[in-house]
Amino acid sequence: MFFTVCQVTKALTGSILRNLTGCEEIDGFIDIQDSKMKSSVNGYTRDDLNALKSVRMISEYVQIATQTVSPRNLSFLENLEFIEGRSLVTSRFALAINKNDNLEQLGLRNLKKIKAGSVIITENHGLCYAQTIKWNKIIAPTAQAVINKNMDSKCEQRNRVCDPTCDPAQGCWGRGPTMCAKCRYWKLRDACVKDCPKEGCTGPGDHLGAGGCTECLCTGPGDHLGAGGCTECLYAQLSEEHEVKLAHMKSRI
Repeated sequence: MFFTVCQVTKALTGSILRNLTGCEEIDGFIDIQDSKMKSSVNGYTRDDLNALKSVRMISEYVQIATQTVSPRNLSFLENLEFIEGRSLVTSRFALAINKNDNLEQLGLRNLKKIKAGSVIITENHGLCYAQTIKWNKIIAPTAQAVINKNMDSKCEQRNRVCDPTCDPAQGCWGRGPTMCAKCRYWKLRDACVKDCPKEGCTGPGDHLGAGGCTECLCTGPGDHLGAGGCTECLYAQLSEEHEVKLAHMKSRI
């Protein structure tokens, strides 16, 4: 498998960001600073950070310190899976998220592994949810996760807590059923659900052993088996009207 690799050796600027659209692997680091964002010469906006949405791996580190111009979440890195930590912030941190005044949730819902380096997330005074993540499952055994001086105890008072469909033992990256670190019950596409849908091609209702809801592969526009509808179903049952109803048996066209 080949990835689109882009090299980054400086803190992000507007011109650097414009060259990162479609990049899957960053050879270097992501450093987002308020002084660079506000620059009149080569600055950029929070929306411009969406150029990073395709990034899956970063070889060095991620550092975000944007103070008053900070985004509300880091959804522009929602597809990031791995940080290798070949080089670290202050020779220690692979993920450093500090002093972002508007930050409310991380949204790093696909982050799986930080190979080397510790984590520091501090002085983000509106940030919730970060303390719920089991960082010891993401970082190396010798690394540390420093999570403090954020909104902390006030989060629960303001009902900024994990969705009921999240596994409470694993935490969440933000608000809602798409931000769970792990589902408590079942998963349908990108969202955790309490029960799988019982009818229709978008989620015929039976459960896979892996904790996911089964689905039909439909070409549309109809929800029937055959041409113009579903070409393949893991579990399906035809009604008299030739529509896909309750999901019990395997059917293929």
